[in-house]
Amino acid sequence: MTDFAALSRAARELPGPDTHDRLWRAWFELSHWHFLKSASPIGILPASGFVYNQRCVLAFTSVERADGYAKMTHHPDRIAPVLSVIPEVAVQLVPRLQMYGVLGLVVEPGPDNFYTPIVALFAMLQRYRPRPVPVAPRVPAPPPPPRAPVPAPMTAERLLALPAWHVVTSQADPNVPALADRGSDLIAQIYTAPRPSTTPMPPPRALSLFVDMELVRFVRFDDQLEIELVDLALPRS
Repeated sequence: MTDFAALSRAARELPGPDTHDRLWRAWFELSHWHFLKSASPIGILPASGFVYNQRCVLAFTSVERADGYAKMTHHPDRIAPVLSVIPEVAVQLVPRLQMYGVLGLVVEPGPDNFYTPIVALFAMLQRYRPRPVPVAPRVPAPPPPPRAPVPAPMTAERLLALPAWHVVTSQADPNVPALADRGSDLIAQIYTAPRPSTTPMPPPRALSLFVDMELVRFVRFDDQLEIELVDLALPRS
């Protein structure tokens, strides 16, 4: 397990490109960032507080540390106070956080915290987030299979009955959905037939992923039909 306290102290006591890069690369290599939940008119957002005389999002390196901080500060949601998202999704939230006056990100509030302005997160994601190394295929890739016809009209019942959904996923991790956005809404993207950059999943597994991400509101099928996630994830009468 990465010792973030030691990395933070090294960056503070021996400031320089090496210690700074080691600290932030370790942060961006985490599969998920963890925050405390905060309700807002546009949905659940990471909680913030005043640190260094400015409003900052409070972030944590593990669910346990976030949960411990929530208990210490008497968070109102005692059952599930922690919001966990992948770094790519967290960075997408920056414009919405700025609407509420958030200026910085503080990781692990306390004596060994580390800080960055949130406007720097876009560039830091590109610099520090690991990217897969392209591997040349040994044989020519086969052409994509023809798109299977979709019964019309496309309904939620028919979509839930399909054996698999082809989920548009991150190139870095085929288990992480790649989300679209429209305003304050995040949208999961599904195709009913195989396509490049998709991963086949049974509908229950895909829905479980979307529900766990919490910020997804819609599911878009074949670039045609959008259905609210709650209408797919809950039992239908």
